[in-house]
Amino acid sequence: MINFFKNPTYSSWIYTLTRSALLLGLTTLVLIKFNKEEITLWYLFSAIIGFSHLMDLGFSSTIIRFTSYLRVKEDNVFLIKSLFNSFSSIYFILSVLVFLILIVVYFISVSPLELNLINKIELNIAYLSILFFTPIIFFLKKNDSFLKGYNKVALYNNWNSVLYVINALVLITLLLLNCKFYILIIVQQALLFVNSIKNFFLVKKNILEGLSFFQFNWDKNKLLEIWKPTWKTALISLSSTGSTSFINIMAPRFFGVEMGGIYLFSMKLIQIINEFSYAPFYSYIPEYISSFKKGFTHTDIKKLEKGLLTSLLFLGIGIIILDSFVNLTLTYFDNEMEFLSSEIVKFIFISIILERYAGMNSQIIMFDNNINHFVAYIISAIILISGIIFFKSYGLIIIPLSGITAYLFLNISIAKKSRKVLKFSKSKMKKKFALVVLIAIVGYLIIN
Repeated sequence: MINFFKNPTYSSWIYTLTRSALLLGLTTLVLIKFNKEEITLWYLFSAIIGFSHLMDLGFSSTIIRFTSYLRVKEDNVFLIKSLFNSFSSIYFILSVLVFLILIVVYFISVSPLELNLINKIELNIAYLSILFFTPIIFFLKKNDSFLKGYNKVALYNNWNSVLYVINALVLITLLLLNCKFYILIIVQQALLFVNSIKNFFLVKKNILEGLSFFQFNWDKNKLLEIWKPTWKTALISLSSTGSTSFINIMAPRFFGVEMGGIYLFSMKLIQIINEFSYAPFYSYIPEYISSFKKGFTHTDIKKLEKGLLTSLLFLGIGIIILDSFVNLTLTYFDNEMEFLSSEIVKFIFISIILERYAGMNSQIIMFDNNINHFVAYIISAIILISGIIFFKSYGLIIIPLSGITAYLFLNISIAKKSRKVLKFSKSKMKKKFALVVLIAIVGYLIIN
């Protein structure tokens, strides 16, 4: 049983299942207790927070890679501590940028919304709590990456599961007590802050004893060494997650509060499935990186392939199950909130499968700090956002249609680079992609 909780995949699943179960209860109460505008804002604020975390600029991935490299070296404590202090300096600057971005996003996404059922003062108080807590939580984000890079994924997930149970129970209790919308937002942000503090102490206890909360390193050479492989990762992050996050925060403006709310609500549920399906591949990335540095064996390649395929299958099956039962479940609530129509979900299914496959191949390419595929990601983001902006009159369906076009281009562009890292033949790589396309087509046909 102890080994079960130490397994990265199983611990990731436990954390995701715990989150999913409690989020389901929280979502149920949100749908019952809140009006449509409050529901839209609930998920819009979540999207805005996600968007602000893009100021990470790929540094979290860099921390994981650097720490994974250092972990296999002897006498690595001094090097890791120096690395930690360097990233404290970087994340302090980035946290200031997060604060400024949150102010800008308020004026382009929240303030222009036409709301009839929400008190403007309460809305502003809720957003001020996000403005206060989110930059601090962002500064502490580096601790998560150090735990993952040091292969403490299971420890990280297990503690997160415990804290998430506490957080969700507090929020569910407040909803049952008919707590006002803005108070719920404030409490939610405070609970996220507590969870971030917890990760700092996990790093201090399990990796770097005697660590100081405010300890910085302004070594110019070290900072340049970190920035050199990271700026390309930053462009990949901004082009991939950034483009989808931008769409989320602008959806209520592009398609109206009601349709935007339906899109945000539906994508939040799909995101639960998305996160659950990460585990078989992403939870082993530190291990994959270490194996790559030592030299991939046939066993390592097989394990990676299995994780990649399992991740895709869990993603596909999860979305199909969600689409089959979500509307039936929603009919039990006295609420007008809907899930996206199956016609749109069909295309979202294809889009998200292609996006995941591209993302996993991107991670493989980055095993040796080769980030030159960032250009393909920039072009893909331009295709995605341009399609939505210029054809938004077609409605929500234009989002997945633009996504399919963008991610097909992306997969074709980066396939060769991934194949070189894995030392696959051209025919083997084509067979892998053909399997991905088959999964997408089968899902499209099943969803009705």
